[in-house]
Amino acid sequence: MPGYIEINLAKELHGNNPGEGTPGCMEMNMSKKITEYEPKNLWKYFSAISAIPRESGNETQAVDFLEQLAKEKGREYRRDDAGNIVMKIPASAGFENAPTVILQGHIDMVCVKTAESKHDFMKDGIELQIDGDWLTANGTTLGADNGIGVSAALSIADETDVVHPPLEILITVDEEVGMTGANRMPSDMVSGKILINLDSMDLGHFYIGCAGGGDCVISCPAARVPFINGSHSRLRISGLNGGHSGLEIHNNTANSNKLLARILYRALDLGIGISSINGGTKRNVIPSESIATVIIPDGKIDEFKQIMDEEESLARQEYSTTDPGMKYQLDDLSSIAGEHPVDMIESDAAIQIVLLLETLPHGVLAMSRDVDDLVETSNNVGVVTDKKDSIEIICTHRSSVDASKIAVRNQIIAASKLAGADVVVEHDYPGWAPNLDSRLLQMVNEAYQENFDDIGIPEAKHAGLETGLLLKKIPGLDLISFGPDIRDAHSVDERAHIGSVVDFYKLLKAVLAKVAREYE
Repeated sequence: MPGYIEINLAKELHGNNPGEGTPGCMEMNMSKKITEYEPKNLWKYFSAISAIPRESGNETQAVDFLEQLAKEKGREYRRDDAGNIVMKIPASAGFENAPTVILQGHIDMVCVKTAESKHDFMKDGIELQIDGDWLTANGTTLGADNGIGVSAALSIADETDVVHPPLEILITVDEEVGMTGANRMPSDMVSGKILINLDSMDLGHFYIGCAGGGDCVISCPAARVPFINGSHSRLRISGLNGGHSGLEIHNNTANSNKLLARILYRALDLGIGISSINGGTKRNVIPSESIATVIIPDGKIDEFKQIMDEEESLARQEYSTTDPGMKYQLDDLSSIAGEHPVDMIESDAAIQIVLLLETLPHGVLAMSRDVDDLVETSNNVGVVTDKKDSIEIICTHRSSVDASKIAVRNQIIAASKLAGADVVVEHDYPGWAPNLDSRLLQMVNEAYQENFDDIGIPEAKHAGLETGLLLKKIPGLDLISFGPDIRDAHSVDERAHIGSVVDFYKLLKAVLAKVAREYE
């Protein structure tokens, strides 16, 4: 039985007992509940994958699992140097001459947890929980992005009563950090010319285009000088909703790095010192918490508190709907500083860092002139990290118009240079231009209408997909992307609608049968 093999493979990789009381162990117990739901084989795969750590850059165990699965099933497969893997699945009997379809997804996940969570993403599996009609995780991201898509492809390969053409199941790594897996993939990894990307999150929405993007990694000089006198304090902004910087940037949620910069900018006039700044967890996640350790001059603490209170009041007015849980907090650390001497960033360098943080653009920068309600260009000031001799700021910018992508990138670079910072552009990837004449789009629409008596919605998305890179490597691909309902990806509120997974899987099977019988 396929499910039995998957669970045993996960145990084999972790050992027969992942650890008493660890999230991984608890997940295996919780998996018995989700695997009672249809489609059972898909959920068994998802449960097994969820038991394996698979943060971007740490997917080796997960890819080992996939490789072992291919061996156990006797499937032809290839694993490249980057860690991407493809499995070849023969067609259903009688459809050997149908065109090959690539089912594509990524194995890595964004790993975010609550401040209270003790979860260790390097060794713990995800603890799955069912909340009514939704599957969630306990205090962490769920990994439905893109674990459900990968699980659907693996489950399809096991189906004996589904008509499908020859399949190539392509599973990439490191998608969430600049799509480096797809970027490093050899162009001859697959042979198919039809590709279904399973990395979308709205049932009934068929994606035929996406934004391109990239990252600007800014390194601001931060020479240190001794801390002399003043109140050593920690300023924390937390409780924001965050979210996916592509899919949810249009929600206009607050960015904790930008809110922190507002306070520090005004407090510069008080002569404050800055010991450290840290905020955000992932470059493609809107940051929900940021912290600065500051030295407030003697006699200025009340003025600093007044600035903080005023900025909190303004932010609550601005984000009352999107971020009602925001929290501003100032803690006195002077007693700690007395025991452990601290230093601070040299004054001129600290001013330049604050001015840059205040200047960098964030959020929706332009809406599409051609597609209604589509974000065209955006930037996320995603991560600020104290590197001791420098402060690193990572911005992720996106646009469906290449010229606009370059323009916002140049704006970030120019502002950084004015602040005396160095900038490196990383993970540049192309967009995917919509093709409304796609034969695959036509067949997906037909299958959706035939099975659900409804009309699907073809659209482009602001989030980046690997499809643009794959199309660049394999010209002539006929592409589409669809998936079940997944909400709040890249945040601890990530959840997947269980019933929509049933419909998503039904649609996928219907599309494959239609391609096998009718594609020309």
